[in-house]
Amino acid sequence: MLHSSSLLTVESVSIDTTTTTTTTKVHPLPKGTRTGATFNLANCAVGAGVLGLPFAIASAGLALGWILLIFLSLIAWLGLRFIVYAATATRANSYEDLVARVAGDRAATAFKLLIVAYSMGVAVGYIVIVGDLMPKVVGHWIDGDAGDDEASRSFWASRAVWQTLPTFAVMLPLSSLRSIDSLRHASMLAIAAIMSLSSPSSSAPRTKHVTWFSFTPDIFVATPIIAFALGGHLQSVAIFKDLAPQKQSLANWNLIAMYVVVGLSSLYAAVASFAYMQHGAEVEANVLLSFASSDVLVQISAIAISVVVTLSYPLFVWSLRNSLDMLLFPDARPAPFARLLALSIGIVASTYTIAILFPDIKFILSFLGSTGAVLIKFVVPSYLYLRTAPPDDSRMRIGAWAVLIVGVVVGLVSTTVVLVGAAS
Repeated sequence: MLHSSSLLTVESVSIDTTTTTTTTKVHPLPKGTRTGATFNLANCAVGAGVLGLPFAIASAGLALGWILLIFLSLIAWLGLRFIVYAATATRANSYEDLVARVAGDRAATAFKLLIVAYSMGVAVGYIVIVGDLMPKVVGHWIDGDAGDDEASRSFWASRAVWQTLPTFAVMLPLSSLRSIDSLRHASMLAIAAIMSLSSPSSSAPRTKHVTWFSFTPDIFVATPIIAFALGGHLQSVAIFKDLAPQKQSLANWNLIAMYVVVGLSSLYAAVASFAYMQHGAEVEANVLLSFASSDVLVQISAIAISVVVTLSYPLFVWSLRNSLDMLLFPDARPAPFARLLALSIGIVASTYTIAILFPDIKFILSFLGSTGAVLIKFVVPSYLYLRTAPPDDSRMRIGAWAVLIVGVVVGLVSTTVVLVGAAS
């Protein structure tokens, strides 16, 4: 899955290594119930994308940021509805299976490659987050106040050390296993850690100036970061199929999706707004870096998120490895361990190298949001719905066309702005 989609959420797709059937693995709470499906979808949707939301709000202004969050939450909800409607109409068992049934095998292969690229980007973000958080904490322990300055930190508090050691001492060995169990609620724990820092009771100073509307190109940096934080789409079909047969209705699913989107967008608004009110326009793209490293609560939160990221990273690699193996060796089943090990090493080495070359979490969140997130959550669901919905369903078809057009425009413009900003 960090997933949402989220960065901490395992928003991934695993491909069965003995058949040609694609399946999305979901680890349920109460199986078959609306409550279980709601918690499963929420757990898939949340993630470390929330780390960048205060920066997104600061980029757009507080009021405009709220408007963007509400608007994109509505589109994300429609995307969840479109995917499950099309899956029901075609009897698809997963998002990838749905794309294959509606658009054909070539489109399905392209979609799998999109998921692989998107998941690779999220895995890179994992390594960058550890490299952002741990040096600041360890630097304060070793170097005192001088540890706040990256140039003044000792060797053991450097970014290079904290990107290298966890990657090859923990992430690679765990990623090389043939199978691995999921951390079910890692993303929820990360959200709790961030909420503890972004609450009104925090000791951080309040900003003296609040910008309500900021009509600058930064809007197109804020928009994909928000889009990235709204996840759960890759797992939506599997979660719906996990409902008891008598509960597998579109009306029931629409309520589940609405509960999750409304609940998470409210949580996101609170986290982002409180952090922005504390730090204003100076808030970092990773909100934890905006707080003083001497704060014990900040240290605990940074360590907790780093541990979750380190242990969640192998889950991404495991599913990525199986996806790539299926794409590269579709007829060579079952996959020998040596081949899986070689793929694991290649994935870990590639994501580590990219993280070293591009250690900017703002760029990673905004680029993933403007490309993979917009396609997976907005554009493809709308297309699938338009291909499967009855012609007389004019209201929803108009909505699907609107989401499709908005997704294409936002994706193109935001990607251009992000790449131009990175180049400059």
